[in-house]
Amino acid sequence: MDVFRVSVSTIYNGYERSNMNKKYQRFFFTSLKVFLVGLFILMVIATFAQVFFRYVLNNPLFGAEEVARLLCVWLTFVGAGVAIAARGHISIDILVDRLHGKRKEVANLVAYGLIVVFDAIIISEGIRLTMFTIRLESSALRFSMSLFFLPVPICGIIMMIYLVRSIRETCTNLLRRRNE
Repeated sequence: MDVFRVSVSTIYNGYERSNMNKKYQRFFFTSLKVFLVGLFILMVIATFAQVFFRYVLNNPLFGAEEVARLLCVWLTFVGAGVAIAARGHISIDILVDRLHGKRKEVANLVAYGLIVVFDAIIISEGIRLTMFTIRLESSALRFSMSLFFLPVPICGIIMMIYLVRSIRETCTNLLRRRNE
């Protein structure tokens, strides 16, 4: 009887932990999307202000183009991380769609493995470029140029977090199919 209680308790605690994990993942993903919306709004405002000042007031706004470019870089790379998280990234599914069961899961694992290798390169090179440009300044507003390269490793880390989740889910599915 005690063994039954322990196993039910263990299952229940694992279930609670799983739900908490999902809550944190949902919060993190929602926060990323809100951050992207904020970046997009700021980029539109900076671009609109630049156009308005240049063509309506005939007096270009100093630094607005540089701010818009910086926001666009951040939007692009953080958005790529969110696309991986939402599984909305570009993929060629011709082969994988024809597979079923274990073979499909294994093909997904191989694809995830290749993306992890690519992602590791993105993270390491992004950190290297960010560190290399830390003392360089942008031309108009004198921002550190590392701000333009910092989204690259951040994107890589976001991608890696969600790739690990996908790999874990795929391995769980493979083990479940194996035990059936």
